Amino acid sequence: MILDNHFTKKKFRNNVVVSLTQILISSISLFFLYKFILNSLGVSQLGIWAIISTSISSLAILNYGFSGSLVKYVAKYAALHDYSKLSSLIETTIITIAIFCLILGAFGYFAFVSCIHFFIPKKEELKLALSVLPICIFTFYCSVISSSFQAALEGLNKIALKSWINIAITLTLLICSYTLIPIMGLRGLGYSYLISSSVGMISSWFFLRKALPFFPLIHFKWNKTIFKETLNYNVNFQLIAIFSLLNDPITKFILARFGGMELTGLYELVSKLIMQIRNIVIGINQTIVPFIANLKEKDPSQISSLYKTSFQYVFLICLLLFLPVFALGPLFSKWWFGYINVNFLFFLFAINIGWFINTLSGPAYFSNLGSGNMKWNTVSHISMGLLNLLLCFTFAHVFEPRLIILGWVISLSICSMLVIYKYNTENDINLNILLDYPFKKFLLLSLITTFTEYIIAINFVAINLPLYLISVIVYMILLAFFIYKHPIRKVIIDYCK
Repeated sequence: MILDNHFTKKKFRNNVVVSLTQILISSISLFFLYKFILNSLGVSQLGIWAIISTSISSLAILNYGFSGSLVKYVAKYAALHDYSKLSSLIETTIITIAIFCLILGAFGYFAFVSCIHFFIPKKEELKLALSVLPICIFTFYCSVISSSFQAALEGLNKIALKSWINIAITLTLLICSYTLIPIMGLRGLGYSYLISSSVGMISSWFFLRKALPFFPLIHFKWNKTIFKETLNYNVNFQLIAIFSLLNDPITKFILARFGGMELTGLYELVSKLIMQIRNIVIGINQTIVPFIANLKEKDPSQISSLYKTSFQYVFLICLLLFLPVFALGPLFSKWWFGYINVNFLFFLFAINIGWFINTLSGPAYFSNLGSGNMKWNTVSHISMGLLNLLLCFTFAHVFEPRLIILGWVISLSICSMLVIYKYNTENDINLNILLDYPFKKFLLLSLITTFTEYIIAINFVAINLPLYLISVIVYMILLAFFIYKHPIRKVIIDYCK
C-alpha cells in the first residue's frame, strides 16, 4: 500500500500534540514579533500593514472553496484507496488555483490602487502603503499555493507534518523580521512575509511529493470529471469565502475610515493575539475533519458520538484559554505599550467574547465539513457577513469609532450560535446533555476567579509587578485545581493511554 492512512487513536494524538507545539511556538513568536514591530514602526504603521495585508489576503478567501474541498476529497479517496482519482484531484485543484489566483492578483492590485485612498487619506501613509503592495501580491500567491499543498497533506492525515512546516514558516518570519525591518522599515516586514511564505510553498510541495510518490514532479493534468464531482462542495465553500470578505476585512476598512490607523493597528494586534489562542482549539478540533470524512465512508453511526466528545473538550479548553487572556490583558498591555492602554483592553474584552462563542461552534462546523453537509455553515457565513456590514456602518455613524468592533462581535456571536443550534436540533442533541452540572460548576468558578484576577491586574500590574505575578501564579493554580476536580480529567487521561 502506498499510503499510510490509518485513522488511529495514536495518529490522532500525535496530530494534536504537534499542532499544539506549532501554535505554542507561533504564540511565543507573536509576542516578541509584535513587540519588535511596535518599537520599530509604531502602532500607526501596524495599522497600515493591517489594511494592506487584509486587502490582499482577502483575495485568498476567494480561493477558499478549491483548497477547502481538498481536505474532504483527499481523505475520501485515500480511505477508498483510489490513488488515480487522488492524484487527479490534487493536480486539477492546483491548476485551477494557480490560474484563478493570477487573475485575482491582477484584479486585487488595480482595485487596491483605485480605492485605498478612501481608507488611507493621508498622503504619507498612502505612499507607504503603495510601496508595500507589490510585495503583498507575491506573498499572496505563494501563500495560496502553499495552503493548497498543505490542505492535501491534511486530507492525508499528515497534520503533524503540516504543523512542522508551519513552525518553519513562523521561525523564518521571526528571523527575517528582526533582520529586515531595521534596514527597510515596513517594506522589510513585507519581504519577511514573502520569504516565509516561499519557504512554506516549497517545503509543502516537497513533502506532498514524498507522501505521494505517484504525484507528478511538474507536469500536471486538469481533469474535468474530477472538477465537476467536487463542484457542489466548492460552491458552498466559495459562498462562505465571498461573504467572509464582509467580516474581518470590512471591519478593518470601516475602522480605518472612521477611527484612523491607530485604532486599526490596535484591532490588528488584538485580533492576532486572540487568533493565536483560538488556533490552539481549532488546531485540535480541525483534526477531526479527515476522521469524519473517513467515518462517513465506513461507519457514519460514530459521527454523533465523536461530536459530543469533541464539544465537551472544546468547551473546557475554551474556558482554560480564553478566560486567562482576559485576566492577563493588563499584563499584555504593559508588555507591548509600557502602560495600560484602555482601548487595547476594550478591544481585547470584546473580541475575546466573540471568538470564544465562535470557537464553541467548531465541533458542529467541522462535523459538517467532514460529512459534506455544508448548508448551515454557508448560511451562517452569509448572515454573519451581511449583519456585520450593517452593524459596523451603524455603529460608525451612531457611536464613537472604537465601538465599531461591537458590530463585528455581535454578528460573529449570533451566527456562530446558529451553527451550534441547527446542528444539535438536526441531530437530536440536547445542549443540557453536552453541558452537565460539572461543566456549569467549572464555568461559574472560572468566571469568578478570572474577574477577580482582572481587578487585581488593573490595580497592581503598573505599581507592584512582583505581587501581581504572584497573583497570576495563584490564578493558574486555581484553574488547574478546577480541572483536576472535573470528571473529564479521567476521560482525557484514559484516552491518552
